[in-house]
Amino acid sequence: EIEGKNKTDVLLFSDRGTVYKVKCFDLKDHKPSDLGEYTPNLLEMEEGERILFIHMTEDYAGKLLIGYANGKFTQMPLKVYETKTNRRKLVNAYSTASPAVSLFFIDEDDDFVAVSNIRKVLVFNSGQVPVKTTRTNQGVQVLLSKKGSYMVSCRRLKESNIKDDTYYRNR
Repeated sequence: EIEGKNKTDVLLFSDRGTVYKVKCFDLKDHKPSDLGEYTPNLLEMEEGERILFIHMTEDYAGKLLIGYANGKFTQMPLKVYETKTNRRKLVNAYSTASPAVSLFFIDEDDDFVAVSNIRKVLVFNSGQVPVKTTRTNQGVQVLLSKKGSYMVSCRRLKESNIKDDTYYRNR
């Protein structure tokens, strides 16, 4: 559940590197007993496409942190998704060289925990990831992968169960 105003833009990030932009007033209100609208039909999504992250914004302030399966992370200002016209579909919104594992909105630097499929853990600060203004940049390597390993999840440090984060910090 996300709270916002009537004139905010709803940004829906899909797994195919596409961002769908919808004005909040274009979405119909529904009663809890209604089934609502089917999102793929509302956004005219491709077959099998999934929404990974939703964000609402009025001023496009803040940054977006994207983590990929190959262990790379990229950080972009949200301003790169602001358009002059009312386009509903932005293709090539982020790199699809590796599947996106996690997307986060950050307004100030925060600590994150990246976990690989071989149970390796790394704690890092988002301030260490440089901000790039190109939408299709592939990011910088944060979680080094061993042969055949890949990143499976990433979450904020305060949402994880890690007590001694200094042990898992990068040098």
